[in-house]
Amino acid sequence: MAVGEVEMEVKGGYAVVGGVWVNGTGPYRMLVDTGAESVSLRPGLAEGAGLRARYAVEVESVSGVTVVPVAAAERMAVGGSCEGRSGGWWWIRGRRM
Repeated sequence: MAVGEVEMEVKGGYAVVGGVWVNGTGPYRMLVDTGAESVSLRPGLAEGAGLRARYAVEVESVSGVTVVPVAAAERMAVGGSCEGRSGGWWWIRGRRM
């Protein structure tokens, strides 16, 4: 794996990284959450990256329980330095099944 620089800033106390590519589309800015097992995406971004829902899960938040679609990216790159197959799951925010 190559070592390089990644654009990152802190906004509202959260780390935001730039230069994220999903399935060859981007660059996007994404929130870094090292304890998360999935990433929330807007429906338009998910569709643009070619992500298709594979199944649905219930997500619980302060506003209640919502059923959301889940997809998996084939490839992900950050800052052009780290690229590889994505092992993460992406749920598509704002879209219900």
